[in-house]
Amino acid sequence: MGAAASGMQTQMQAEHDPNANFPWWVRFVAKGLGIVGGFVAIFFGILGLISLDPKCIFAMLLQLVGGCLSIALEAPFCCMFVDFIERIAQFSETRKYWHKAVLFGVMGIIPILICIELNSVLGSGMIFCCGVVYGFMALGKKADRQTMMAASDPAWSPQITQMGREEDKPVVEKIGEVGSKASGVFAQWWSLTTSDRRPKPVPERACTIDQLPIYPCDLPQTEYKFIPEEPLPLQREFATVRVSFLREYERVASRFSIVDSAVNKTTDAAMKVNRYVNEEWTVLPKAAAITVGGMAGFVLGLKRGSFGRLLTSSLGLVTMAAFCYPHEAVDVVRTGIAHSEQAWEGFKESPNPSEVKKVTKDALTPPK
Repeated sequence: MGAAASGMQTQMQAEHDPNANFPWWVRFVAKGLGIVGGFVAIFFGILGLISLDPKCIFAMLLQLVGGCLSIALEAPFCCMFVDFIERIAQFSETRKYWHKAVLFGVMGIIPILICIELNSVLGSGMIFCCGVVYGFMALGKKADRQTMMAASDPAWSPQITQMGREEDKPVVEKIGEVGSKASGVFAQWWSLTTSDRRPKPVPERACTIDQLPIYPCDLPQTEYKFIPEEPLPLQREFATVRVSFLREYERVASRFSIVDSAVNKTTDAAMKVNRYVNEEWTVLPKAAAITVGGMAGFVLGLKRGSFGRLLTSSLGLVTMAAFCYPHEAVDVVRTGIAHSEQAWEGFKESPNPSEVKKVTKDALTPPK
């Protein structure tokens, strides 16, 4: 943890270095694209696993790995629970811009090339944009015109070029100079028009504060002495008891406030979970959870034959469906119990097969 914290401190100092080649907001844009792109890639990667195309499933798995790696490289403080996050943080600090550009570019473009869908484009697109920003940072700033001219032509001299430029000025520059002179004249006229024309103070007529008539003579200040009031009998004892009682009351109240806050947070979390489960707009997460349950049952039944796989997959699907739709599951169970009870009552009220056979035989026998 200490190494990760020190690594993050070093990285923050490097980002705020005033002598760096790029301003601080460019580095924050690259880092923000990496962090947000990692979370977005994980979200759309989970949604993209609900697919029948094996290529898209493989692309979504690569996108999940790329999103987790992007968060670990750009925001190691989000992965403090991982034991080897310190090594990843140190690796990210020591990399150059073009290293990160290649890494993020490859992680962002591979899932898009494998499966061109909305989930892959939205998920891996921000990671690829992060790599593009790091690539521009690796290229560095563009040189000024004099440096580029000197690099292309060794005989070029800025003094000679400046002299020629002063002699042959274009019409646009001349018009600009005339406009600047006119604006200067207008500014001077405006300052003269709006200047303060009040009379200036005369230093010879100035006087000190003591010479002003509104201040009285200095009088000696009276010194006062504070005399505390004598306490009444048992006043100190009652004060001690009151202070002790208030202190204990505050301590107990603080403990109960912590418990009350925990209960309120638990209740709010339960209500949010219930609301989230009961809302109709959560169809995709519920479908994803049911699919994951079926896949888990299928994996558990791989070594149990075809019937075992079918049974475990069905159990996984039914379990996750009951968890995602609790009210419908209760209705189905109650309906099944009611039908079972009705069938059992009908079975108990049915006549004995031997009696039915005897009645049928008597009914078919012709009269004598």
